[in-house]
Amino acid sequence: MASAPSEPRPVFGRLDRSGRLISADPALESLQREAGSTLGQPLALPQIAAVAELARKLRTPVSRPALAASTDHDIELWVNATPEGDEIALSLEGWTERAPAGPRLAAILGGGAEAETGGARNEWAADEELRIISLTPDLAEMLGVDPDSVAGQPLTRVVRLEEDDNGEMPLISALAARRGFTGQHARSRSDDSREVVLSGEVVTGAEGSFAGFRGSVQSNGAPAPQVPARTAAFDHALDEVLRSPLDRIIESAERIVERADGPLRSDYAGYGNDIAAAAPKNKTRQGRKP
Repeated sequence: MASAPSEPRPVFGRLDRSGRLISADPALESLQREAGSTLGQPLALPQIAAVAELARKLRTPVSRPALAASTDHDIELWVNATPEGDEIALSLEGWTERAPAGPRLAAILGGGAEAETGGARNEWAADEELRIISLTPDLAEMLGVDPDSVAGQPLTRVVRLEEDDNGEMPLISALAARRGFTGQHARSRSDDSREVVLSGEVVTGAEGSFAGFRGSVQSNGAPAPQVPARTAAFDHALDEVLRSPLDRIIESAERIVERADGPLRSDYAGYGNDIAAAAPKNKTRQGRKP
């Protein structure tokens, strides 16, 4: 059984050019074996492998949160992946054990149909700039994309976000507010008939900073998983604090869109368009000069 290192130090490993784990500290090697693989075989920890592959594609060090599954518990990690020639050096920090997620535990215990659906959850993860870290195979199939080819791309290149009844985009509003969200309707850009509903929770970095989202997707018509709710009083206070900054973000986003035909990168212009569109259509920001 993989357990936390005896000392609060990073756990190291190394992958070759084909993604095989060629060296590992005991804690990482134990996780690899519990996942059904060994040293010299492909890394069998999907989220860690996704961070490593992203670093390989971008040819630059990448640091992202990840979740690994041990036999009887889950492990939250902060993964640092650094390209070194054809290899990837791994440094795993913040090793934190927690109770296993319900659907995975049910699958292990043989929970029947409910376990089967839980074991094939449509999950996704994106960084603080909404660049895709990982898509589960089922979700990639649902969206009609190759999960490996879209790693590192903006999420908005894979799905087109849609406004809700209030003219807002929950994901973009959540990005500005650094909070979880539910009910973000979207359509696959590869097939407009594929409509989904996204939900997500905030992921924090090793120092507590905002590091992106981790969430799930439901086919349209199925209820989206609920993010734990804050108290009404806190939500009200947070809304008051964020209102003015959000206005400034939207105003800046509109200026980005206006420059979309200039030297600005097209993906940044796309973000600007999404953020600007998240503002309620039936409201006007006060205090702006024409």
